Amino acid sequence: LSDNEEEMSRPVDEDMQALIHQALRQNSSNDAGQDTKPRYDQAELRHFLNMSHDIMAIGDKQGGFIKSNETFEQMIGYNDGDLQNMSFIDLIDAEDRSAVRSIMQEIAHDNEAAEDQIVDFEARTATKNNGVRHIEWRRKQRDGLIYYVGRDVTDVKTKETALKQQQRQLKEAQAIGHIGHWHWKVGAETIEWSDEIYRIFGVEIENFVPTFDSVNTLLHRRDLGRMMQAFQRAII
Repeated sequence: LSDNEEEMSRPVDEDMQALIHQALRQNSSNDAGQDTKPRYDQAELRHFLNMSHDIMAIGDKQGGFIKSNETFEQMIGYNDGDLQNMSFIDLIDAEDRSAVRSIMQEIAHDNEAAEDQIVDFEARTATKNNGVRHIEWRRKQRDGLIYYVGRDVTDVKTKETALKQQQRQLKEAQAIGHIGHWHWKVGAETIEWSDEIYRIFGVEIENFVPTFDSVNTLLHRRDLGRMMQAFQRAII
């Protein structure tokens, strides 16, 4: 994986959240008729949200949406108008909805403990065009507002699935051909064996650790030299 793929989960930027929170609260106070002049207006808040490549949204404690950024619409397809009649759970694919609902209910059960707590979870998320994206979500509650940050990991999941499929196919091919492969890091004490080599030598993966000494005990004396030659060629 690349560095960008490995850094899949990072904390919500506290300065960003504070700025968004302040903007929403100041606008709310202004709407209520107070004389407090907002430092950040809605247009500035929108620009700030749209700077992120992550999916971002702000919601209420009932699960509804207040605002989302452009990345939200680009990735999932819904704009603020669409989201007015939707809740967060509506975005979750049916196969993951029960698990995510359980997470939300657990948070709601202890409202005081949930305040400022960051909750991480991964869920398949339904898009407006009937597609499905794998999203790593972060959720945080503060003063009656819910902050959502999501990162699309669909490409990573696709590569992981393809790699697992290749590994299964390799194991099947080796089992059929009764051949295996090994890997040794120069200087290491142990040798990595494929599953089929364990079967060839008749030893259990759980009970046998391949090392030079332990493997020597499995070989006929006349073959010890050939084994050493194979390792020497590998080093060269």
